[in-house]
Amino acid sequence: MLRRSLFLALLVSLFFAAGDDPWQRQLDKFSELIDLVKAHYVAPVDEEKLVYGAIRGFLGGLDPHSYFLDRLSLRSLLEDQAGAFFGIGIRARIFEDRLTVLNTINGLPAERAGIQAGDIVDAIDGWKTKDQGMDQILTRLRGERGTEVEVKVHRDGVDELLTFRLKREKVPLESVSYAFFLPDHPGIAYVSIRQFGNHTTREMRSSLARLQRTGPLRGLILDLRGNPGGVLLSAVEMAGLFLPKGKTVLTIRGRSTEEVKRTKTNGEYLQLPVAVLISRTSASASEIVAGALQDYHRATIIGQRSWGKGLVETLTRLRETMAVALTTARYMTPSGRSLQRDYSSLDEYLYFSGIDDYDHNRQVKGGITPDIYVAPDTYSRLAYTLLSKGLFFSFAAGLIRDRLVVNEQFTLDDRMMADFRKYLIGREIPVAEEDWRGRYRELQQEIEKQALSSRFSPETAMRATLRHDSTVRQAVVSLTAKKLPER
Repeated sequence: MLRRSLFLALLVSLFFAAGDDPWQRQLDKFSELIDLVKAHYVAPVDEEKLVYGAIRGFLGGLDPHSYFLDRLSLRSLLEDQAGAFFGIGIRARIFEDRLTVLNTINGLPAERAGIQAGDIVDAIDGWKTKDQGMDQILTRLRGERGTEVEVKVHRDGVDELLTFRLKREKVPLESVSYAFFLPDHPGIAYVSIRQFGNHTTREMRSSLARLQRTGPLRGLILDLRGNPGGVLLSAVEMAGLFLPKGKTVLTIRGRSTEEVKRTKTNGEYLQLPVAVLISRTSASASEIVAGALQDYHRATIIGQRSWGKGLVETLTRLRETMAVALTTARYMTPSGRSLQRDYSSLDEYLYFSGIDDYDHNRQVKGGITPDIYVAPDTYSRLAYTLLSKGLFFSFAAGLIRDRLVVNEQFTLDDRMMADFRKYLIGREIPVAEEDWRGRYRELQQEIEKQALSSRFSPETAMRATLRHDSTVRQAVVSLTAKKLPER
């Protein structure tokens, strides 16, 4: 009898202990809802889809940067960090629900097989690409090394679809997008970093060494505009290229811990004049680099105030095919600045609503304030419309087919621009005379960029584009004002 009484007492204590646990009470509510849906919902449900949606909602209630990664998202993240994936080697974009090849990567299967810029990918292994999202398309183009994929494309001037059977190969996913000397400013290097992965600093060292083999390196423009961040330790290493040994790059503060990240060696480029370009969409790891170099007066920061993300996410694998990136700490710059912008209003945080001029003159907490503010170059509504419809690209592709683009100094003359206007009218997009005159040079430059990218390479196009980039021009002025070392 006594034993039975003790057993009952234990059950009661366990019941009330669970009942007093606020987490358990909320889980009970969720379990009850699942039972209700299972028993009474009008149609069969996709259990995984519902649970994944619930997880995303749960994490979204914490902060804007804790997030869930399903199988595809996790694979994409790991590929970005590793710097490679297995595919066919094309750069493509969706124009009006059609996947269009912008160019092929030298030496990879698509180029060797004869896929060309302007080809429209109609099907992948029989799966139609029209009206599909880029994530779904990339999932089918990528796969295991050596596996085959069948790609059917439509090409202008060819009545039937062209079929290519390709074996997937390793495709480099380099985080250093561009690295070259500015054509009009010998000795000033331009390096653009797409995002920070495990090998970004190694790529940076290799790029600068390659440039130094061709000529003296007298100044550096480090472009972090649009860089969303990435691997935190990679940012620490990057800042270390330009700082002495033992300098604090950032301090990480968790719930009960504090960790200081310092440079481990003297940087190889301690004396190199540096200008760092940032924009509103520069975030996280890119802000770590800009903030450290600014705090030590090691670089001039140029552009617009950065995003303002000072939270650290830790990636935790839940199962083999999914993971959670959970905010576990905040980071501070060497001077003790917290870069995290207020996110109590998600609309203001995500879309900058209510902020009229988000530059260095506003007393807004968060982000990196540039030393020199330069308004961003933006597309006009007309140019954006034509860009989204792929009309710049398709017209430029026609120029290439007609063999009008013959060298890297290609410029569009007035006759070609008149042809472009007729091209737009033929597609029922008339342009008012006022818009045509007011945006003439903008339209001209965009066609030139698309043509150079398709005919030669994205780097060739970028070289030409930077001549018109107001932030890069300001960086050149800033660097040359510092009396760069003699060549």
